[in-house]
Amino acid sequence: LKRVLYTLDEVGLDFVSKLLSPDPKRRPTAEEALAHPFLSEKSCAQPVSFSMNDSTHRKKTRVFLHMSRETPLTTTSPARKHVRSDAWATLVDYIIEIVEVFDLDIKAAFRAMSYFDRFFSSYQGSGTFSNRRCQLVAGTCLYIACKCFETRLTKGDLVFSADNMLNANDVSIAEEAILHELDWKLSYPTIHDFVEMFTDELGLEEESKQRRMARYISELALQSQVYLSFQPSLIASCVVALALVAVGSADPWPDGLKQATGYSWNDLELCMMALSSGIHHVRATMPELKIISRRYRKTQNGRVSLIHIPRITLFASLRTPRA
Repeated sequence: LKRVLYTLDEVGLDFVSKLLSPDPKRRPTAEEALAHPFLSEKSCAQPVSFSMNDSTHRKKTRVFLHMSRETPLTTTSPARKHVRSDAWATLVDYIIEIVEVFDLDIKAAFRAMSYFDRFFSSYQGSGTFSNRRCQLVAGTCLYIACKCFETRLTKGDLVFSADNMLNANDVSIAEEAILHELDWKLSYPTIHDFVEMFTDELGLEEESKQRRMARYISELALQSQVYLSFQPSLIASCVVALALVAVGSADPWPDGLKQATGYSWNDLELCMMALSSGIHHVRATMPELKIISRRYRKTQNGRVSLIHIPRITLFASLRTPRA
C-alpha cells in the first residue's frame, strides 16, 4: 500500500489500510474511523496531494503490480494438480461464456480463475475433483469477482448458466467457504491486469489490432497450463510480444515494452515457448472450445481471431539481435 499511496505518512497508511479491509468484522465503524489519529486536527492540517494523472504515481502503481513477480500467487500444490488440463480449459470456456452472455467485465473471469486456483491450492488429498464441484466453485468465484468490479451477476444467473444443476443455496455456501479460504484477499494481479498495463505503456489504442490481439491471446493463455509455471507479469509480457509477432510488427520487443515489464528479451524464452505450445495444444485437442475465438471474430474486437498465431518452435528466430 505504501508503494501506491506514497504521499501518506504511517498514520495515514494505517487509517487507509483499516478502511480497505474487505472483512467487515475487521473494518472500523464510522465512529471508530472518525476517532482515528489521522483525522485529528494536526494530521488534517495539510491536505494530501494525490493525482491519478501523476506520472510518479503511475510508476509506483506499476512497481506495486510487479511485486507479484517476487511473491508466488499460489502454493506448491496448485488446484490444477487435481483438475485435469482438459477440465481446466473447459472451465475457462464456461466462465468466459458467462461473461459473454451477461456482458460482464472480462477482468472478472481472470480474477475468478485466480480465486479458483488459490481456493483449491491447499487441498492435500489425491484424485481429481468432480465436474459439478469444479463448476460450482468456478461459478461462485466469478460471482465474487463480479462484486469486486461492481459488475452485476446474480445467483440466479449462475443457476441458469449451469442448466439448473446448481441452486442458489449451493452458491451461498460455496461463497462463504471460498472467502474464508482466501482470507478475503481478493486483489491479486492477473495476466489481464499486466497486459492492459503493458499495452498502455506502448501507447496502443483501444481499437488497435495489436491490443485486441494481446487480449485475445491472454484469454487463450488462461486455458493453457502456462499459468502453472510462470508469473502473470511474465506471461503477459510474452502475450504482448506474441501479439506483436502475430500482427506483423517489425520488433516484438520494443524498448517501451522492455522498460514497462522489467524483463529482458532472453527472460521470455521458456515462457514464450510454453505459451505458444499451450495455446496450440488446447486448440488441437479441444476444438469444441470456441467461445474465445467467437468473441474475437466479432467486428468490435477487430476480428483478430481470424489472424494466424504462429507456433513458436525457435525463439531466436522471432527477433533479429540489434547491433
